[in-house]
Amino acid sequence: MSYKPVNYLEKGDLVYILCTARSAQKDSLQPAIKALEQQGLSVICGDTIGKIEHQQGGSIQQRVDDFNNALSNPDVKAIWIARGGYGTIQILDLIDFDVLLKYPKWIIGYSDITLIHSKIINLGLESIHALMPMEWTNKSLANQSSFIEVLFNPVVKMMVPNDRGIKPQEIQGTLIGGNLSILYSLLGSDDFPKTHNSILFIEEIDEYLYHFERMLYSLHRAGVLSQLKAIVVGGLTSMNDHDIPFGKTAIQIIEERTAQYSYPVIYNIPAGHVENNQSLIMGRIMNISIEESRITLTQ
Repeated sequence: MSYKPVNYLEKGDLVYILCTARSAQKDSLQPAIKALEQQGLSVICGDTIGKIEHQQGGSIQQRVDDFNNALSNPDVKAIWIARGGYGTIQILDLIDFDVLLKYPKWIIGYSDITLIHSKIINLGLESIHALMPMEWTNKSLANQSSFIEVLFNPVVKMMVPNDRGIKPQEIQGTLIGGNLSILYSLLGSDDFPKTHNSILFIEEIDEYLYHFERMLYSLHRAGVLSQLKAIVVGGLTSMNDHDIPFGKTAIQIIEERTAQYSYPVIYNIPAGHVENNQSLIMGRIMNISIEESRITLTQ
């Protein structure tokens, strides 16, 4: 599939903040809003900001209407989702994503937003896997600055040490994936991203190790893992175990489930539920250059 790039943001462009999952109050978004406005961007909050329906930022219909309004507004150049949690799957099939083909714009977020990234990838468009406005003040100045930079010039470059002795090689593939639990929930649906010649990014938080293994077994049994060019692993944060230990770490589980494949698995990518959640461009080609001492990932 040929992926259509979205235009870079420019000063004066409009960014729309809304909820697809858990609720968010405008006061908690002000630091992020101010940061964008200081860069010359205009920011508006959708109708779902301030709405509360149990855990979610409004009813299903309210969240659908807000998202569709943002998509169909040609003046909106980016939709920045306020926070993750749970709830995006409730509205996924009710959003008119085809409007993005008419009015392309960046969709920005991570975690529960993996659902939307996967949907957009299958449309042949790109989106940004990045921090969200609710957590702005919890991120370092370096992370905030890098996020702003990606908005105006969506280019990614990361370097990690080659501390596992992966043989030097050059790899290229379309970046797919996101939070493993959310990706796993898409198995068997039309929205699961195409894996042939792709690079799979996974990250996880607050998951039991036995279920982490179950999810990787499921991807393996579904043939997902066999078609990849590489796997890149972000944060594996606050993983859980029982009183009787499972007996394996998350990395050991990944190593076991991918041992039969010849492609490399690269760890410690600074993305996901980590303090330094660097941006990734989902649906874009990623180039991986593996040298003796370091690994460079660029998009």
